[in-house]
Amino acid sequence: MPLMEELRIVLLRTCPCLALVGCADTNAPVAGTTLHPGTTDDLDTRSSESTTPAPEPTPTTSDTGPAASSTTDDTSGSSSTTTGEPATLCGNGILDPGETCDLGTPHNWDQGACTSQCQGASCGDGLVFIGVETCDEGSDNDPGYGHCDPVTCQPGPRCGDAHLDPEEECDAGDPDGGGIIDGADVPCQPGCAWEGRLAFISSLTYDGDLGGLAGADLKCRQLAEARKFHDPERFKAWLSTGDESPLGRFSFAADPIVLPTGLLVAPDLAALISGGSGDGIRSSETGATLLEARVWTNTADTGASFSKTDHCAGWTSADKQFKARIGLNAVPKQPPGPWQTWHDERYWTSYGPFYCNTMAHLYCIED
Repeated sequence: MPLMEELRIVLLRTCPCLALVGCADTNAPVAGTTLHPGTTDDLDTRSSESTTPAPEPTPTTSDTGPAASSTTDDTSGSSSTTTGEPATLCGNGILDPGETCDLGTPHNWDQGACTSQCQGASCGDGLVFIGVETCDEGSDNDPGYGHCDPVTCQPGPRCGDAHLDPEEECDAGDPDGGGIIDGADVPCQPGCAWEGRLAFISSLTYDGDLGGLAGADLKCRQLAEARKFHDPERFKAWLSTGDESPLGRFSFAADPIVLPTGLLVAPDLAALISGGSGDGIRSSETGATLLEARVWTNTADTGASFSKTDHCAGWTSADKQFKARIGLNAVPKQPPGPWQTWHDERYWTSYGPFYCNTMAHLYCIED
């Protein structure tokens, strides 16, 4: 039976006089029913439902705070949340607040013009922009040796650039600096150091008061450190007192002895003593060539002390009453003339006496 007909029967049973004209107002509402606004005959039959309005739904919460619904500004394309915080939209191809670029996914990347954080690539951000930068150490960028230039993000002076920098003994140009260098007698090792023990004649001269053997060693180390040799603390002076000599002061054996220019002095310590210093220790720590320079030694061609007394009072006096043995570092190579005599007589280490108030160089050798 139709719903409206059912309802009419119920009403007639409740109020039979509805069949009579004027018995009751046929437009009066019945308890528990409601007329739709603006109608007199379409009754709302939701008599079994509560007349109290249902509460509005409330936002849910999470462990970290209130849930935020996203809204979009149709005029700008930017987004925000109901909390007022801007949404993270890096990668949407739209320049949102806080972004300096956005090429869209997947074009934002850390080796390109726009990073994965939607920031334009810049020297110093710690990311290498391929094709533009070669290096980028971020806050560690520095124009000094072995670092990345903070302006260009190109490598600064470094081992492996085939250029001899003050911090290097050699540089063959391979990525690690190792290799063969034309004109050198020994190879350059990875790390830009010669393969062997360095030896040089001091660029400075000193009187006989060297501060003893320890003071002479210190002078060698200071020169090596100023030149930035790799192990300056290993240098000692080729020098003897009455009791001590290079035979006991130096301990290395098998390594070749080379000049700062890479030229060979001797294959090892024993060969230096038995065969001499080749063409002489003719290079200073700076690489400058010195010839016929006087050098304090008091050391015989056997490597032992030359004199028990002539050593400027143990290398502590510049008084002219004392003297000491000197060597002659090198002479022009014109055999069989002076060079041959110089070589055969081992003048490099024992040439003649010299007064302690005069000035002479030191031999410095890496132990």
